[in-house]
Amino acid sequence: MPIALKIGVVLTLAIGCIFAALWQLANVRGLKARGRRRRLPGSSETSQRSSDRRRKFSRMERKLFQEAQHFLEDGKVQPAAALLEQLSMQREAIQVLEDHGFIHDAAKILMRMQRHNRAGVVYARHAMWENAARCFKMANMPAEVAKCAREFGDNTMACEYFEKAEKFGHAAECAEELSDNLRAARLYLKDNNQAKAMSCYSKVVAKSGTSKTTDLRSSELQSIASYVADGHGDGNLAKILHANDKLLSVIQKLLAGGMANQVKDILTAVKVDIAPQLMADINYSDQSAPILADVLSKMERHQYAGMIYEQLQMFDRAAVAFEKAGDPSRASYCRERAGLSSKSKRLPEDPDATSVIQPPPPRADLKPVQSVPSAAGPSSLRVEFALAAVTEVARPKSTLNTQAAAMADVVPPPLPIPPAMAPVADDLGRSAFVKSSLCTDLSFEQSQALWDIGVTTQYAAGETILGYSGDPRGIYVVLRGQVSCFRRYGDKDAFIDQLGAADSFGELWLLADNPSAVQFVALRDVDIRIIDRVAFLQLLERDSTIACKLYKRFAMRLLDKLLNQRSDRKNPLAS
Repeated sequence: MPIALKIGVVLTLAIGCIFAALWQLANVRGLKARGRRRRLPGSSETSQRSSDRRRKFSRMERKLFQEAQHFLEDGKVQPAAALLEQLSMQREAIQVLEDHGFIHDAAKILMRMQRHNRAGVVYARHAMWENAARCFKMANMPAEVAKCAREFGDNTMACEYFEKAEKFGHAAECAEELSDNLRAARLYLKDNNQAKAMSCYSKVVAKSGTSKTTDLRSSELQSIASYVADGHGDGNLAKILHANDKLLSVIQKLLAGGMANQVKDILTAVKVDIAPQLMADINYSDQSAPILADVLSKMERHQYAGMIYEQLQMFDRAAVAFEKAGDPSRASYCRERAGLSSKSKRLPEDPDATSVIQPPPPRADLKPVQSVPSAAGPSSLRVEFALAAVTEVARPKSTLNTQAAAMADVVPPPLPIPPAMAPVADDLGRSAFVKSSLCTDLSFEQSQALWDIGVTTQYAAGETILGYSGDPRGIYVVLRGQVSCFRRYGDKDAFIDQLGAADSFGELWLLADNPSAVQFVALRDVDIRIIDRVAFLQLLERDSTIACKLYKRFAMRLLDKLLNQRSDRKNPLAS
């Protein structure tokens, strides 16, 4: 490399170093003029408060600090704290006051600094819960307010602020301590604690003694119904569902699930007789009906159990049930249908039987229809016999004797004639009564109250129930049969309407004491439940809920009668 080139490179490097040194010198002077740059805080500095950093006092501030120390040595804590606060040493002032028991003064310093939450912490540290609650309330900290309120025993405030803080479980506990079980149950539901919620609902009924006072939302009733349908409920929850017309569907789910013990407990807890409604709505195609019959039999409701067994064509069990119910004629008929001798004794009842269909015992006087192949064992015979029992349940006696006659040349006896129908009992007409338009808006318990004040009267075909210008006795509900309604036009009677089971007439005569302008005649033999006017009005005076529902219905019916024109295609009002 030539010497001239080397000299040029050296000069260039020297000039660059000189410029770099001058730039560094200029920057140092600028930093001194502006102050030193802040260093990024290290890990040790980030944890320190700004008040922890030492600062230099002026001469006057140093004198004030020394004076505060003298006050503190002499036991004058409050003047010393005032001087420290004047020196912007609030933390030291608060510490001094708190150490010497001046809690309110320490909290006041924090309040003046708008640190209400820290003032609450100071009060809470010394178990001054009421003052702490006030401070936390100003700091808008509802959860802390509730905790402090619970500490000093104000469960009402604690429940309110726990609910504001969405701490529903703690709020429910406070409501339960206040014996507000309904509110506690609703809060437990919000906290997804279904078991405790149902326990509180049960306490509501147990405490009040009635389920009518519980004003529950539809979502609450749905939760109770699902809980009871899973087999976890008790009698008080069943009463709530019954008062709100939700019990029948729940019992049907329990029966479909095979939970017989739960159904028995519910029917025992509910004092009202709901067996007729269950019998009308039960599913006879699955195990629900046999289980219900077994439950009713264990509860000694043998008449209802026999009806269900008879509907299922389980005549052997029906015969046992009717014998226990004191109905020998019906028991004899069922025994004949089961293929048993009418002179045989009562069939033994299996106490462990639930819903399994038991085949009838073999007839001793019958010869075998055909020989059994040697390959078929006793197990296959039992299977075939069980299948036959399930499909036909119980063959009539004539069928069995016909098969025997084919082998023994014996003429089969005729099919047994069912016993004569007894007069319609009250419990047989309740189903139609409950389904009547009169009871549309009423619960089953309220419908039962109406039924109890009525009297069932039988009319033969062609007999006049209520004539022209007759004095109506009250409300008439058709339980069985058909009734024709006529109106007189001149010298002729014109047919205007026909009423069947579950129809009613005479409601509007309760509002106006006028004679009848129409005539009611029994088209066939009918049974009518007549509710006397005086007894009806006395019931309305005793139960305002029934009165409100029925008067509303009467008003709507009267309004419909006044505003709508009658036509031949629409059934006119009977009263």
